[in-house]
Amino acid sequence: MLKICRVCAVEKPVEEFRNNKSGSGRRTSCRECDRALNKQWRQKRVAVFCKDDINLDQMKICTRCGLEKTKREFSFRKESKDGLSASCSVCSKNYLAKWNKTKKYNLEDGDYATMVLNQNGGCGICGATQPSEGLKKGLEIDHCHTTGKVRGLLCPPCNRAIGLLKDNPVLLEKAAEWIRNH
Repeated sequence: MLKICRVCAVEKPVEEFRNNKSGSGRRTSCRECDRALNKQWRQKRVAVFCKDDINLDQMKICTRCGLEKTKREFSFRKESKDGLSASCSVCSKNYLAKWNKTKKYNLEDGDYATMVLNQNGGCGICGATQPSEGLKKGLEIDHCHTTGKVRGLLCPPCNRAIGLLKDNPVLLEKAAEWIRNH
């Protein structure tokens, strides 16, 4: 099956187009044109966010870990003097995760580790402990959306399931009954 690329206007096999969740299931531009468009977009983004035409291959010291890394490893930040964040992307991500655990859920530094030990390192519902069992990023903190009280740690699928059923025990019981009967 063939498809015409909207950018280069060349008819190509459908396999030359990346998957897309909407419409025909394929992107409107071919992989080759996508690469070129993405490169242009990145160059524009660098031009908009970076001041004084910085070289992303130059080195910069991360304020969190103290390691010298290429500027490519830092996120763009318009407000800063050099157009880049002060901490590298890895440190920023780790800081945000720690902030979520401590400030958002009002936990102390050791509370998360204690909860992991209390639950034998697994999800409070299904017991998943391995990436293949639904744990790619680790256990998530389950909390009551009304009171904010932390209930424990769940794997992402179990946490989403509870959330999709609006933290409603009656709906959870009905769902369990449905599964038992069908």
